[in-house]
Amino acid sequence: MAGLTKQHFKAIAEIIRFSCLDNDYIDFTEEEVKIMQDMREYFAVKFAEYFKTQNPLFNENQFKKACLE
Repeated sequence: MAGLTKQHFKAIAEIIRFSCLDNDYIDFTEEEVKIMQDMREYFAVKFAEYFKTQNPLFNENQFKKACLE
C-alpha cells in the first residue's frame, strides 16, 4: 500500500479547517467556540505528529497553517 501523499495531507487539513468555521458558531457560547477551536488545533498537532512518521517530506508547519487559517 502506498503511503500518504500531499493530496491526502491537503484533504485532511481541509476537513480539520472546515469542521469549525466561524459561521458555524452562531448558536454557540464563547466557551463552546473556544473549545471547538482548541479541538481543531489539537487535531492539527496530533495528525502532524503522526504524518511526520509516515512521510519524510511532510511539512508540519504548512499542514498546521492549512488546518488553522
